Amino acid sequence: MKLETVGIEHLSIRAFNAKQATFVKSHVVNVVLQDNYGRNHTIQACTTEGLHGSIRKLPLSRADRDYIVTNEIELDETHKLPRSYTPRLLIGCDYVWEFLVSTKEREILPSGRQLIPTATGYIVSGKSKVSTPAPDYSMMAIIEPVIDPVTEEEDKQRWKRSIEMEQVGCENPQETKNDEIERINQAVVRQFKETIQKRDDGYHVKFPWKEDHDELPDNFGIAFQRLKSTVNFLNKRDGLFEAYNQI
Repeated sequence: MKLETVGIEHLSIRAFNAKQATFVKSHVVNVVLQDNYGRNHTIQACTTEGLHGSIRKLPLSRADRDYIVTNEIELDETHKLPRSYTPRLLIGCDYVWEFLVSTKEREILPSGRQLIPTATGYIVSGKSKVSTPAPDYSMMAIIEPVIDPVTEEEDKQRWKRSIEMEQVGCENPQETKNDEIERINQAVVRQFKETIQKRDDGYHVKFPWKEDHDELPDNFGIAFQRLKSTVNFLNKRDGLFEAYNQI
């Protein structure tokens, strides 16, 4: 991101359930973010070689999406990204109150999830009342500053141990791309054998469906808004609405 370094910080990184912490030296930078109201927020952040692993957005049901469109609710930009994405910046709870908007009320979606108003748009939070597969969270780490300085040699040794942190968040860190393709192919063949049926008119087999896929929208919300606009247009012109009803 080509940010100017304003300091150096030694960090202790411990993944959940990890036996040992990993120590790394990080550059401290100032990041300026602009919200939807045109205001700038300066965040002092620590850099890393890369954020490994991906984040999955909370899934929205068809009823949730219709509610958002019908009520013209503007979601945060992250909801316009692919379902799984790798973030470039993580904002901690020490800055959360700069982004929360207290002048707007929370919205409760049909699924039970909540829309929290922030300066960058509404974010989706909370537990769904609808039964859904357990989420696969892939990036879990606790980061805290290290007060005591370390020597260069200690830093090198600790850096070697930090390689294991590159695997934090991977669903299967030992699986290569070829292994993944082979696993998918085996699943397709298994599904084929389990569903194929011989009938009078030939063989019938179910197509393999992608698991955990996004539900295709039915555009109900868009159609509803178009209907409202059309009704308002006709009502503003004397006799036009009645004329349409007579057709």
